Amino acid sequence: MGKLSRTKGHNWERQCAAILSGIRGIEAKRNLTEVREGSSGDLEVTGAPLLPECKVGVRTNPIAALRQAVDAAEGTGKIPVVFVRQNRHGGRDRLDAAVLTMPDYMEMVALIKSLGGW
Repeated sequence: MGKLSRTKGHNWERQCAAILSGIRGIEAKRNLTEVREGSSGDLEVTGAPLLPECKVGVRTNPIAALRQAVDAAEGTGKIPVVFVRQNRHGGRDRLDAAVLTMPDYMEMVALIKSLGGW
């Protein structure tokens, strides 16, 4: 991986941390242990049981990234999530997305519904 790609990835991790930290009660920062050792998520999050992986590029692989997050979250009680940014490609604008497993997504929907949302 080239320096430009690494820098782009680090910047996306910082942006994801800032987005999460903008939610009341949640603090997030880059996980430097992940950089050295791997297998522990790209961000350290307090205030929410999340284990995020952050991927950016023209051709990201969100399912492979989700598998990585699922493996890292195993036995931790944390919810694996992938924050994906697909850069401009084929004349299309940039796209940001969050990817969850189907059971985690359904649990989130049920919780929102039970709290009177929708």
